[in-house]
Amino acid sequence: MSDQGRRDRPARRRFRPIVGEALESRELMSTLTPGAIFLQRRAMLARQLMIGQRGSVDRFVTAAGSAVTVTDTDGERYRVQLTGEGAVTSTSLPDGRIGLVVRGTNTLSQLDVVPLSRVRVAEGAHTFGPYKAFGDGMLNIGLLDVYGPINGIFGYNTAKLSGPLVVRDGTTVDRIALADLEPGASVSVGGTLNQLEVLRSAHLAGAGTGINTGLDLNVLNVGGFLTLNDGAGIRVGRDLGLIEQAASGTGRGGRGARIDGGVFIAEGSRWSIDRTLAAAVLDLGDFVGTSRFVVGNGIPTGGLVVVGTSIP
Repeated sequence: MSDQGRRDRPARRRFRPIVGEALESRELMSTLTPGAIFLQRRAMLARQLMIGQRGSVDRFVTAAGSAVTVTDTDGERYRVQLTGEGAVTSTSLPDGRIGLVVRGTNTLSQLDVVPLSRVRVAEGAHTFGPYKAFGDGMLNIGLLDVYGPINGIFGYNTAKLSGPLVVRDGTTVDRIALADLEPGASVSVGGTLNQLEVLRSAHLAGAGTGINTGLDLNVLNVGGFLTLNDGAGIRVGRDLGLIEQAASGTGRGGRGARIDGGVFIAEGSRWSIDRTLAAAVLDLGDFVGTSRFVVGNGIPTGGLVVVGTSIP
């Protein structure tokens, strides 16, 4: 700009830099280091996505009550979809957990937890770190109450349970598949449960929590450790491993129980089978608390196979 142009500019519009002030916030002339700029951007994206904030989850009901879309406090989005008859409603629970109530189902109804893509935010197109550094990739279910029959509940790679899961109907549930069972979790089925699959570990703790079936449990598979503490327990109302199950999806099928990491049953907790151990319990690790593994008709020869060390 010429000197004449500078002289003609009105005083109120004339640029007057302040001593000690950064000229602008852009990287080109910013005094911030590259590392500080990265952390600043990551914090900005975290705020936009509500990542790491404790509190309630966002919920949106879709498909005439057969599904809800949930955004958890990690900024991750999930669709809880009911296939077949019935409706699902949701509520926000403390610590970023979700509560689900399912009604009007039949023996063909299935509940799936499906991950959705994140909401796009400004300036997030070329920033990849925050998306992987924050969320855990899991929907934390603090309550799942099913008031009728249901065929299956599926969140093998997408959902962890930290509260009660109750199927109040006495008809057979074909399969329940979850990623983790955390302290406070319980799985209670009024009738027979054909398959219970846990991708990682089942750490059950607290009086009245654990796994409970009114009749048979045909398959129990845990990919990590199975621990029972503080009064938590497993109670099979009739037989374990009575009927062989076909492999389906992520399920191995077969019958009986397989624990890949090891079993720990603390004093005050118990794993009980009211009638018959019809197929073997295979523990690929150590079994601590074998004296608290109880079968009504006694443990048959070869009924409990421990690869590691057995400790009463």
